[in-house]
Amino acid sequence: MKIHHLTVADAFASLKSGLAGLSDAEAQRRLADFGANQVEEVAHEPLLLTFAKEFIHFFALILWIAAGLAFFAEWCQPGEGMATLGWAIVASS
Repeated sequence: MKIHHLTVADAFASLKSGLAGLSDAEAQRRLADFGANQVEEVAHEPLLLTFAKEFIHFFALILWIAAGLAFFAEWCQPGEGMATLGWAIVASS
C-alpha cells in the first residue's frame, strides 16, 4: 500500500486512526503489539577497517599478486618495463 496515494480519509481508515489520533487504549495495545516507535542505532565498523577491506577483497588480492609478480620480473630481468607495469597495477587497485 502506498499511503501517499490515498486521500486523507482513506489513509486514516487504513491506519485505523482519525484526526484526534489514537485512543489511549489503542495506543497501549499497539505499543504492546509492535513495541516502541524508536530508531535504534546500528553498530557499524570503524572507517579505517572499511577502508582496509577495499584492499583485501578477492579481485584486489589478484591485482596485488600481479603487481608483485611484475616487480619480481623486473628484479629478475631489469629494463624490461615490468616495474612500470607493476606501478600501473598498484595504481589501478
